[in-house]
Formats: sequence, structure tokens, C-alpha cells
Amino acid sequence: MRVIVLLGLVITASSAAADVPASGQWRGTIRVPGQDIGVVVNLEPAGGNDWHGSLTAPSLNLKGAPLSKISVARAHVTFALDGALGPSPDGLASFEGSLLGSTSMQGTFTQGGHSAPFSLARVGGAQVDRPRSSTGVDAALVGTWRGDYEMGGYPRHVTLGFQNRAGGPASVEFLVVGKLPHTLAVDLVAEEEGLLRVESHAFQLDFEGRLDPAGDTLRGVIEQGPEEAPIVLHRTTGSAP
Repeated sequence: MRVIVLLGLVITASSAAADVPASGQWRGTIRVPGQDIGVVVNLEPAGGNDWHGSLTAPSLNLKGAPLSKISVARAHVTFALDGALGPSPDGLASFEGSLLGSTSMQGTFTQGGHSAPFSLARVGGAQVDRPRSSTGVDAALVGTWRGDYEMGGYPRHVTLGFQNRAGGPASVEFLVVGKLPHTLAVDLVAEEEGLLRVESHAFQLDFEGRLDPAGDTLRGVIEQGPEEAPIVLHRTTGSAP
């Protein structure tokens, strides 16, 4: 079974920060049956009771995944990883732990009705990866694009539709049809120097590619977890919804 990880940690309140500091970079493992999963957690105060946080777990294909619901109450810590490991009927993956002095944190990781112990050691100052912001897209991308890719021996059909909105990021239709059709919730659409990226955290499925100079072909890759597959999308008639 693939382990999906979202951490919930509870850390020192501001008045106790000098005795049990929560802010910093924490490295360690989640000890699931048959393997240890390495994780790096960064936690940083954001003023008042708010915190910034991110999580990296290379074996889970997570790099700088944003943390949410970070709560600090003395030496007890909780936070969550919003959808980066895919949907679960039991809610977000979470960690609940305790700080042991200023350099160690231990507790229980829970996801999908299963739990495993974790331990982290503080190794330095926080280096929180801030999430990217969505943007509009080049006018040449506005419209509907369709293409096919194969992953795990199964063909899939993709529809990507883009429409710019005044004063805000582009709206996106992201439809994948395999055995069943899935309309994916889009967490990020961003274009920078001609490189387009669309991310759906709940499905762990992303697209990254560039528009050909002729303007009628969008070439790139579909990423799902650690797997990648090439895809070529062609403009269709009409415009994105």
C-alpha cells in the first residue's frame, strides 16, 4: 500500500518558545511496516498564532508541499498536508507529536485509518518553501486542447481548457478519461517564460509543457507521483468553458 503523508504537529506557544522552540527545519523518518520514509519539515512563525510550513518527502514525490492547520500549544504539535498525497475518505494525513527539549520531536502519523510512529530532529533554521501563485496564460493558449497519453499500460485522454479572467488567474478545465472520466480540481495554473504548469494536488496529477511556435500544438509531460509520460495536445475548435 502506498503511504500518503500529511503531518500535524503541535509546537511551543510563543511564551514558551525559548524553552521548546518549534521554529526550524526538522529531519527524520516515519516508520511504516517494511520501510522508513524520510521527511523534512520546515516550520516558521507567521505572527500571532499563525505558522508557515512545508514538507519534503522524496520517496513520496513531495517537494515543498505546503502545510495547513498548523497549531502550536506548548510542546504539542499538529499540522496537515492539503491533498498533496491524494484524496482519502478518512480525511487528511496528519502528524501529532510532542517536542522533547529543543532538538527532538516524536509522535504518531495517521493516514487512511492507519498509523505509524515518527521521529524528527531539529537540524537548523526554517527554510519554508512558499507555494507558487496561479497566473494568467498567454492569449495563444486560451481555448481547448486535447491529447492522449499512456501510463501503466492504460491509454488516457486529456482535455485542457484555458480562459483568462480580468484581474486574476486563468480558469482551467482539466479532464482525464481512462476507464472513467475524472474532472480534476486545479490547484495551480502558472506560465513563466513560456513554460506552462497545471497541478491537481488531490489526484497527484500535473501537466507541464510548452506551446509550439506554430501555436497549434502543446507538447509536454503528464506527471503522476514518480511516473511521467509524454503527451501532445492539439487545439480544437471552440474555446475553453
